[in-house]
Amino acid sequence: MKKLLLVVGVGCLSVVLLVVVAVAGTMAWAVYQARQLGDPTPTRVERTIPVRDAPAGAAAAADETLDLDIDLSEGMFTIQPGPAGSDVRVEANYAEGYYELVEAREPAGPSGGPRMSIVFRPAASFLVRTVNAMLSGGRGRDTSLTLSIPQDLPVDLSLRVGLGEARIDLGGLALTGLEVDLSMGNHALDFSRPVSREIADAELQFNMGNITVEHLGNARIRRLDASGSMGNVQADLGGDWQSGTETELTFRQSMGELRLEVPRSLRLEVDAEGSTTGENVIQSAEAPDDPEAPVVRVRLSTSMGSSRVSRY
Repeated sequence: MKKLLLVVGVGCLSVVLLVVVAVAGTMAWAVYQARQLGDPTPTRVERTIPVRDAPAGAAAAADETLDLDIDLSEGMFTIQPGPAGSDVRVEANYAEGYYELVEAREPAGPSGGPRMSIVFRPAASFLVRTVNAMLSGGRGRDTSLTLSIPQDLPVDLSLRVGLGEARIDLGGLALTGLEVDLSMGNHALDFSRPVSREIADAELQFNMGNITVEHLGNARIRRLDASGSMGNVQADLGGDWQSGTETELTFRQSMGELRLEVPRSLRLEVDAEGSTTGENVIQSAEAPDDPEAPVVRVRLSTSMGSSRVSRY
C-alpha cells in the first residue's frame, strides 16, 4: 500500500512539475516574442484605397456596385461617410507587428461589380499581446481606426466589428445592401441622414454587447431581420420615412433587453411573442390622421429577456 501511495505521489508531483515547466516555457516564449516585435507604441498609418480607375479591372464605375467587406477586431473604430468623388480612406493608429491592416480587391463580387475587403485584426497571439501590455505598461492598447466610404459610391456593405467599441454612421451613403454584425463591445449604429438608395433587405446581428441604433427610418430598408443575444439593444425608428411605404422589421432577442422607440407619425403594427422568462411591454398610440403615413410592421420574439416598444 505504501509503495502504491508513493507511486501515486511521485506521479502527481511529476504532472505538477510538467505543468509548471510548460507554463514557464510558454511565458518565456511569449516574452521573447514580445521583445522581438519591439516597441508597442501605436504609430500613425494612412491609406487611400482606390475604388475608381483601379488597375486590373478592380475599379468601380459610376453605375457599378462595390461589394465592400469590412472586418474589424479589437480597437476603437469609426466608420463614416466620405466626400463624393473620393476613394475609401483609412486612418489608423496601431503597433505594427502586433496588429495588421489588410486590404484585397477582386474584379467581381456577388453583385457583379468589383469586390473589396478591408480587415483589421491582431497579428500576434493573445498571450504575446498580454505580455506586451505587462512589459510596456499598456502602451500598445490605444488602437484606433477611422474608415471613410465615399457618399456617391454604390455599395453593398458587409460589416463585422468585434472586441472593441464602434461608432458607425452610414447616413447619406448609396447603400444597395447591408449586413452588420456587432459583438463583444459597446457599439452605436446611426443613419444620421437618409441614404440615397432603397435597401430591399438588410440583416443586423448583435451579440454580447450594448447596441444602439439611431434614425433607422433614414436607412430606407424595406425588410429588416435583426437578431441579438447576451446584450441590450435600443433602436430608434425616427428618420425620414417615405410617405405611403410599408416596412417589415423583425427583431429576435435572447438573454437581454430590446427597446424600440417609434415616432407617433408612423402607423405601427406589432406582433410580439415571448418566453415564460421574458416580458413584452407595448405602448399603444392612436394612428396618425394622414392616410399616406408610412406603415411599419414589427415582429418581436423574446426569450430570457424583455422587449419594450414605446411611442414618442
